[in-house]
Amino acid sequence: VLLGAVWERTYRTLDSAFTAHPGDSARAVRLAVRDSVYAQARRLLVDSIAPQWRSLDRRVATRVRLDNSALLARRIYATGLDDFEGVYRAEGQEVRRAVARVIAIADAAPGNPGAAVRQAIRK
Repeated sequence: VLLGAVWERTYRTLDSAFTAHPGDSARAVRLAVRDSVYAQARRLLVDSIAPQWRSLDRRVATRVRLDNSALLARRIYATGLDDFEGVYRAEGQEVRRAVARVIAIADAAPGNPGAAVRQAIRK
C-alpha cells in the first residue's frame, strides 16, 4: 500500500505538471519538473517508506528505477492494491481470508468487481 500510494502520487503530480505545461515550447519545463518530481519521490522512498519495510533491504529505495516507463509499470501492477490492503486489514491481516473475501465480493458483482471491493472497504 505504501508503494502504491507513492506511485499514484508521483503519477498524479507528473500528469498535472505535464498538463500545466503543454506544447513543444514547454518541453524543457516539463523535463525539469519531471526530474524534480522523481527526486521528490526518491526522497519519500528513502526517508519515509523504506524505514517501514520489514522484508526488503532499505537500500533498495536508493536504487529503484524512477522514470516514466517504470512508473507506468508500477501503476498497472498496483491497480487495486490499496483496496486489497483495506480488505487485508479488515480480515485481520490474514492473506487467505483477505483473498477469499476479495473473491467473494468480486463474484457478487461481476459487472464491476473492482468498484465492489472499493465500496466494501469504505463501509
